[in-house]
Amino acid sequence: TGPASNTGGMRFLKNSIGMTFVRVPAGSFRMGSEGHEWGHREHEGPPHPVEISRKLYVSVFPVTQAEYQAVMGKNPSKHAKNGASQPVENVSWHEAEQFCVKLAHRAEEVGHRRSYRLPTEAEWEFLCRAGTDTPYHGGEKLTAADAVFDTGGRDAPKHPLAVGGKPANAWGLCDMHGNVQEWVIDWYDEYYYAESPADDPPGPPRGMLKVARGGSWNMPAPDCRSAARRAYSPDTRSEGIGFRVVLISG
Repeated sequence: TGPASNTGGMRFLKNSIGMTFVRVPAGSFRMGSEGHEWGHREHEGPPHPVEISRKLYVSVFPVTQAEYQAVMGKNPSKHAKNGASQPVENVSWHEAEQFCVKLAHRAEEVGHRRSYRLPTEAEWEFLCRAGTDTPYHGGEKLTAADAVFDTGGRDAPKHPLAVGGKPANAWGLCDMHGNVQEWVIDWYDEYYYAESPADDPPGPPRGMLKVARGGSWNMPAPDCRSAARRAYSPDTRSEGIGFRVVLISG
C-alpha cells in the first residue's frame, strides 16, 4: 500500500486493493432542496443547515466490479460482461455493508488499522455538492458531458459506464451524479429532515427502507440532483444501484 500523496492540493491515498481515496475537509452546507427546484420532492425538505465535523477519506469512484470481485470473490453485476472498471451493481445494502467488513479484515488493512463504512446520507450530499448549492455540483443543468444518465435520446446509455469517465467535482469525486445510485448507511424517514440534528446527522434510529443517492444511468436528470433521494428495501438488488465507501484510519 502506497503512502498518501498530494496532487494539486488534494490528498489521495490508495489501499491494499488499489482503491483510490481523497481527503475531503470538514465543513457545513445546506442539505435538501427548495420547492422551486426542478424535480423537487417533498421529502427533500425542509432545507436545513448541516455541519460535517471531521475530514473524510472517501473513495474517488463507486466500488468497481474488479474491486468487489477482489474482496467478495464474486461479481453479481447484471452488466458484468461490459467491463471490470464499471461500478458494481445488483448489490443489496447488506452486501455493501459486508464488503466494508471483509475489506477491513484483509491483512494489509488490519496492519494499517483501517476500517470502512458507507457514508451517512448527510455526508453523501455534502460530498456531492462540494461547496455548491445548485441542483448539480456543476450548476443548474446536467448534460451528457457531465454524467452518465438517461438523456431521453437515442444516445442514452444502455448500461453503466466505466468509472471516472466524466469530470470530477471540486473535491475530486467522480460519478456522484448518475452511473449508479449509491447506498448510504441511513434508514429512510420521510420526515427526518424536519428533526435532523445540525451536527453529523446519523439518520433515523430505525426503519424499513434504506436510502440510495445520486441517480443512475437509467434515470433522468432530475433524479440525479444533489438533493434527490430514494428509498428501497435493504434486500433490493438493482442494475442501477451500487455504492462507494468511507475509509477510517487508526
